[in-house]
Amino acid sequence: MEPDVTAPSQTGGRQGPAEDAVLVLESRGDPQQFAELYDRYAPDVHRYVARRLGDWLADDVTAETFLVAFRRRYRFDPARGSVRLSMIPALGSALRPERSLAVRRRRSCSSRT
Repeated sequence: MEPDVTAPSQTGGRQGPAEDAVLVLESRGDPQQFAELYDRYAPDVHRYVARRLGDWLADDVTAETFLVAFRRRYRFDPARGSVRLSMIPALGSALRPERSLAVRRRRSCSSRT
């Protein structure tokens, strides 16, 4: 069963774009704050990746997405958009190598038939 990402979190109950921005800003001094964003958005990222590339890559790409986002948290500017939107470049960075691998595997499988 997947977690309900609309329910209040176990780590403080903050929700919404303004609260997400506060978490990113707080995570600069207290990296543990970023864990709440992971809990909130990882299920959505995982579902998205699983639909695009398959379950076999979704765990790795989800983890890589959040690693990239965590490393880029100092660049986050709430005036430029929401945390959710700022995850898109991180997801793109994580997807690039895996998508290439998935395409090569599909081509390889189709050429055998």
